[in-house]
Amino acid sequence: MTPGIWLSLALAALIGEFLTGTFYLLVFAAAFACGAVLAFAGASLIVQLIGASAAALLGVLVLLKRRKPRHAPAADDLDIGERVEVVNWQESYATVRYRGALWQARTADGGPGDGPYARIVGRDGNLLLIRPQTPESKP
Repeated sequence: MTPGIWLSLALAALIGEFLTGTFYLLVFAAAFACGAVLAFAGASLIVQLIGASAAALLGVLVLLKRRKPRHAPAADDLDIGERVEVVNWQESYATVRYRGALWQARTADGGPGDGPYARIVGRDGNLLLIRPQTPESKP
């Protein structure tokens, strides 16, 4: 392919990146630019495709490695440590009353829960991760 085709693909991916805000299209724009550089250098089509593919694969792997862990609580999450009232238990899952509304929750360790109160120890999306409180625990 000609360098102009590679650069056109890179520009299209870059415009898509600006419209969607995903870093993956930015990686593909860089990979297409890598293909353009190889085309400028006079490499064969196979070498251009392998170089662009390798750059895209490397970029995607870097993005996946930099993802934050799913269960890591935010440092500024004000709900962590708050006490909730358990409405009912179903194995390790519960319905809890917190801030005047009912929330779905599960025990943080995955074990069965019991007792009328628990503490929030984290979140998984909108699901609260709780630790049941024993009666001798301080409120």
